[in-house]
Amino acid sequence: MKVSSHGPHQGPEAQSAPSHFYRVLDASHEGRASVPIGLDRPGPAVSTKQVGLDAPANTWNGVPRHVTQRGGGRARSTDLEELVHSLTPTTISSTVEAVVISKFGGPEVLEIRRVPKHVPANGEVLIRVKAFGLNHAESHMRKGEWDEWNPISGIECSGIVEACPGGEFAVGSTVIGVMGGMGRSRPGGYGDFVSVPATNVVSVKTGLAWQELAAIPEVYATVYSCLFTILDLQRGETLLIRGATSTVGQAALHLAVDAGAKVTATTRREARFDLLRKMGATEVIKESSGLAKVLPKSRVFDKVLNLVGNCVLLESIDITRVGGRMLQAGWLGGLAPVEDFNPMLQMKPGVHFSLFHSKVLGTADFPMSRIPLQEIAVKIEQGAWEAKPAYVFHIRDIRKAHELLDSGDAGGKIVVVRE
Repeated sequence: MKVSSHGPHQGPEAQSAPSHFYRVLDASHEGRASVPIGLDRPGPAVSTKQVGLDAPANTWNGVPRHVTQRGGGRARSTDLEELVHSLTPTTISSTVEAVVISKFGGPEVLEIRRVPKHVPANGEVLIRVKAFGLNHAESHMRKGEWDEWNPISGIECSGIVEACPGGEFAVGSTVIGVMGGMGRSRPGGYGDFVSVPATNVVSVKTGLAWQELAAIPEVYATVYSCLFTILDLQRGETLLIRGATSTVGQAALHLAVDAGAKVTATTRREARFDLLRKMGATEVIKESSGLAKVLPKSRVFDKVLNLVGNCVLLESIDITRVGGRMLQAGWLGGLAPVEDFNPMLQMKPGVHFSLFHSKVLGTADFPMSRIPLQEIAVKIEQGAWEAKPAYVFHIRDIRKAHELLDSGDAGGKIVVVRE
């Protein structure tokens, strides 16, 4: 695990980032001006009116619930700008800090600002965020390439229950939260606090450090759902994982080997072959769009987990046996669609093809209670699986963390800590 050089105990004076990176909305809110601050400076004076009781139905704590891209194509930057401006804390009794997507673009658009503190409703859990993992979806959201986004990104977190009006979780308990609209239809885990539907929160008893616990939620909840809910992976079956050195790929390898499957793993980089073998892969192959030509003739797999995406979708179906299952759950190769797609001419008959997106986690069809996250955390804590984050950054270095995320060179999970 590599830790950013700007550790959590270094003060703002030690940072070399430009002053405009740390900003707070000016107390006057005139023209929505902002001024540079250090993270320890008190927030601006605001109205004591409590939001959440009389806010319009299409808002959440006074903030528009979400913006959904319609009609395809890239997201409109004007939509995001309107959402960012709506974060001005004029009617909130207290404010907190959050990383905000100020406009669509590269890591430089991420700014730390003061925003309204969430007021949880019945059925929601207010979490004091201690750490959160980064995900490629958040990079796409930052660029305006996703169908739905929120200025405060972050689809997962680990932290402590601050408030729980419905009593589903005890105040002070350690929890992890994943999706449930986080970073999409509601502010996400990039804030000091985040309000998450109780259906998307899991209590975990663990001795893992916050950064280690934060590497678990989205990855392992997604992988467990993929392997055992959709692919119905069984002991002795052959499984191909395409993109196995990604965070989801490595977690899939852990769970599949533990379940007794025979795993073939692919990666673009031969330097990572030994890593995958040590993790339990029976075979490692260099990832390429012509993988079917590299395999022996007629070689097929019982199950295939495609994390590379649309560019190898049809090929992944071709190397799945008749009666087998192919699941696409990642887009490491980009978001471009399959061109001139004609199922009758291009799809192999008899193969079950499915798609998974973690936005469904916590729904009636994919309840979090079905995922043994407590058992997974125990195995990781006991050292059965190596699941520590590859890199840990402090929140002040969020831009550097996103630069690494964009590069694709992390070789594992990137986690950001707040303290």
